[in-house]
Amino acid sequence: MLKVYFILKKDIPVGPYTLKEIKALAVDPNDMVRFGDESWKMASEFPELKSLFEHNNPLSQEEEDKTASQPPPFDKHKFENHFDNKSPEPKREKQKKRSPNYIVLIAATVLIALVITIATNMDSINNSSPVENLESPPPPNPVISFNLSNHSKSFFDFLKPCSEENNNIDTKCDYKNSIVRNYALNLINPENQGEFNLGQVCDIYDKIRGSWIYVNDPQIYNYVAFGSESINNGLRGDCDDYAVLMAALLSSIGGEIRLTYAYNDKDGHAYSEINLGKTNLDEAINYINWRYKNTFTNLHYKTDQEKNNWINVDWFSDPPTPGGEYFKETHGTHFYILQNFCETY
Repeated sequence: MLKVYFILKKDIPVGPYTLKEIKALAVDPNDMVRFGDESWKMASEFPELKSLFEHNNPLSQEEEDKTASQPPPFDKHKFENHFDNKSPEPKREKQKKRSPNYIVLIAATVLIALVITIATNMDSINNSSPVENLESPPPPNPVISFNLSNHSKSFFDFLKPCSEENNNIDTKCDYKNSIVRNYALNLINPENQGEFNLGQVCDIYDKIRGSWIYVNDPQIYNYVAFGSESINNGLRGDCDDYAVLMAALLSSIGGEIRLTYAYNDKDGHAYSEINLGKTNLDEAINYINWRYKNTFTNLHYKTDQEKNNWINVDWFSDPPTPGGEYFKETHGTHFYILQNFCETY
């Protein structure tokens, strides 16, 4: 599994955070931090976090008090000028009263200047292009059009190493359960109604990822929760529980999902992917960049033998959007939920 950190806030563990995310937080060197399932330590005891606290020490309280109590430096020039700059005596000469004609002339000049200024500004406004600061209208929300990937089971599939786990994953992704289906429907924003589309995928991704609370499995046992179970538990669990819930929710509203157990030399991870089929990728990029404020220009996707394009909806995606960067994997297993089929790669 990925290496994650937790921070102890008011005796409550908060997290998990990746190393990149925890560095972005305003972590105090005395904050209690835990790496994975290890014991709690002060943040300053982690070598990878020490660079956050290397700065000049502030003045001690005694030095601050001493500095504050010192009088300001003597300004000789200011002292001398105090006696030299005497207030001038009021002029006793009688000022001539301005004639009414002179006042009228000044008022007329000001009025003419004001009229010219207003006319110039109005002409500039009329000749200018439409206001460019208005938010651009949203691009089209791509409808996800695909044919189910072709994976036919054979009589000898039960001999596959992934067969037992495949049956377990297929059972846990309970997309036909009314709890899962009803929960998914309530996550969809009204503006994204209609055929299965990328906006609906983003609605579910945003609300599940934004509310998910990471909790480890029991020791020496990989517990996988039903999708409906994670909903009833208040969106809590580890990465495979998150992947199962995403697969169940998206399958319940018309998507094709494959769940992946991925591995490299150090870690393992679980995530789900959505089949975009042959949906125009440029339209998908435009919509995602508009929705997530130009987060990226390259969509991360995988293409299968049938030319279907798949994007991940992983909790640890970087940037955190559908189609973000994949977990760095070297091998793993795909579980196709609707076909109850598995394959290793």
